Amino acid sequence: MRFRTFGAAHAALLFTFIAVWATWPLARGLTHDVAWDLGDPVLVIWALAWNCSQLLAILGGDAGRAATYFDANIFSPAPHTLAYSEHFIGQSLQVLPVYALTGNAVLCYNLLYLSTFVLSGVGTFLLVRTLTGSRTAGLTAGLLFAVIVSANEFVVSLFVSNRITEILPVAMFSYVVNYTDPTIAAMSSLFIGLTFAAVWLADRFFGLAAVFLLDLDR
Repeated sequence: MRFRTFGAAHAALLFTFIAVWATWPLARGLTHDVAWDLGDPVLVIWALAWNCSQLLAILGGDAGRAATYFDANIFSPAPHTLAYSEHFIGQSLQVLPVYALTGNAVLCYNLLYLSTFVLSGVGTFLLVRTLTGSRTAGLTAGLLFAVIVSANEFVVSLFVSNRITEILPVAMFSYVVNYTDPTIAAMSSLFIGLTFAAVWLADRFFGLAAVFLLDLDR
């Protein structure tokens, strides 16, 4: 395969291998091992199990479950307890077929966990390739982003704990492709440059403390 034919499908395959390698030996215990720790992942696993059970019951004809959907089996007798934290309904829809076949919420969580690495890498690859026109730049950025363990103690893999279903680079790529106006982008870049220039000139000739009336002797 020539590199100029390297596309999203190839990137997805590459980042899948990287995700398995980076999280090994998780792949050996997808059905029973918990990724990362026994804190938030266990909460997510519980929410996935509750959501999938409710959704399958509703799809099976038990429409009454819809009225009590958020009355989860926690903090009884308080109502609507599923909404006390992230509800993870979007993620539950993603793994609903897996849960329907296996009934294993741990497996569902681990597949979501691994998918965050893949989506992060592929999303970054597509985003940077679109912005630069370079597959090399896109792949390099994707590799760097996908294998980050943490940035300022924020674990990238914990993007799964967000109510949205898109990883940040995927959302950015979608916005660039569907909503970016080149004229607005150019004007925004110009205003950003002018702002930096104004701040530099103010600091150069007056000092930022004087501009903002700050008393630095306190």
